[in-house]
Amino acid sequence: MGENGVMKKIPKVLNVIMRPLDNICNLYCKYCNIQHKYRRNAFEKKPSEKFTALWKWFPCLLEQLNGISKIANVTFTWHGGEPLLMPQNEFKRICEAQDFYLRRKNLDWLNVIQTNGLLLSDDKIDFLKDLGIKIGVSIDGPGYSHNKFRFRNRGDFAMVKNNIYLLRDKDIPFSICIVVHEHNYRDAKRVFEFISDINPGNGVAISPMFVSAERYIQPAKYEKFLRDLFDEWYKKPGVSVGVFENFIMGLYGKAPVLCYFAGRCNSFININSKGEIFGTCEPGKRFRIGKLTVDPLEGVLRRNTNMFLSISSKAKSKIMCESLGYDPKYKYFIGNCCPNRLVSNEDPYME
Repeated sequence: MGENGVMKKIPKVLNVIMRPLDNICNLYCKYCNIQHKYRRNAFEKKPSEKFTALWKWFPCLLEQLNGISKIANVTFTWHGGEPLLMPQNEFKRICEAQDFYLRRKNLDWLNVIQTNGLLLSDDKIDFLKDLGIKIGVSIDGPGYSHNKFRFRNRGDFAMVKNNIYLLRDKDIPFSICIVVHEHNYRDAKRVFEFISDINPGNGVAISPMFVSAERYIQPAKYEKFLRDLFDEWYKKPGVSVGVFENFIMGLYGKAPVLCYFAGRCNSFININSKGEIFGTCEPGKRFRIGKLTVDPLEGVLRRNTNMFLSISSKAKSKIMCESLGYDPKYKYFIGNCCPNRLVSNEDPYME
């Protein structure tokens, strides 16, 4: 512990969730928790007013990252809202700025765009590939019925699905993000067949729908989806599904990849259009830990670790720990909670 009780701990691997457009989007997904947190109409905002503000604090972020010797690897995940509403030349400027500032020999960095897929095209995919930017697409299954919370009509869904197959056919590794909810939790087999067909080389992320403490998918339904999907995945190795690989790696005593249950939320920070910094992988007023151009980033990262430990230490996790018996080989699964989805101080999905 340092002065004023601040832990001297900074993650070597840092995930920076970049939200330069806040919640501005070309979709209005019914389960979007970012819309819920910001509580304002995305369609009333102009993207140009946001991405111009990026340059008031982005160079400051890069300069400070370059100066923190403990950080070895940074992933910039451009999120939203919809990040592809930013002009292409902005992404070129971003990459040029990173090349200029992040010169430290042992610092590696990577850019990822998490998109709803509507604005992808043949030319845009090639442009992003040339810049070395990775692509992640959010989709909840192969049918429109699986995506009723996401898309306004079948035409939008068909366009995104076609763009995913375009990524596949161009042999560009990508990832997909699936949210489990009422419209797809019974259909894990079809979902896995879709995953296997498109073969996202950078893997699959799976999350339960959690909009608020009053609106989330029940744990039993999330469990059913994971169990059914695991049965399909286990029969056909070679498809990367992070939550299952994390489980297998942990059982063999290896360090698993980052996930909700790894107890590494201090490795994530969120930055909005104003340069305000939030702890964990999602924004929220109670997670605000500083502001670029005002607060030194190194101190903010230490504060983030303390904040996560404070929140997780108050969470109820007896069932989880008692079930595993505190066996050392399960150390990566005995977390306390995801601080973004607590109901009465308990993560409903931990058990």
